[in-house]
Amino acid sequence: MKVLSQVENRNGQKVLTVDGKPFIMLAGEVHNSNSSSVAYMEGVYDQADALGMNCLLLPMTWELVEPEEGVFDFSLMDGLIMQARARGKKLAFLWFGAWKNAKCYYAPAWVKTDTERFRRAQIQRGRSHQPAVSGTDAFEGEVVCLRVKRIKMRKKRMNLLWNC
Repeated sequence: MKVLSQVENRNGQKVLTVDGKPFIMLAGEVHNSNSSSVAYMEGVYDQADALGMNCLLLPMTWELVEPEEGVFDFSLMDGLIMQARARGKKLAFLWFGAWKNAKCYYAPAWVKTDTERFRRAQIQRGRSHQPAVSGTDAFEGEVVCLRVKRIKMRKKRMNLLWNC
């Protein structure tokens, strides 16, 4: 299988390549929740065009990919990829799984509400913190599901860069 993007060693230097050619990312990272809506992203692409960007860094959250345990929905990711292709942009997805900024903001509701399976860390006697999910089967499942999606998207030859 042809690799679409990778970091190569060329003349002793690390070089990001896309389709075998050097690629310089003129990229902007969108706000955490901007990429939760294809419609909202239209205005973001207009700004990226005005700034001469060729790539956007988009958060993709576990809660949007697996809203119910074991039920995966990639329709948002698919829509964002198709939108980027139509606008001539590359994407790099930033995976917000169980943790971001030391908080569990982007875990699915089924993780956040199940305090038996996903225990809270105690920050003060009697006060709990975010779900402690980093070593659970659920977290491992989210990583696997995104890698499977990565393979499927590469087979479809999408304009996509990955950060994992």
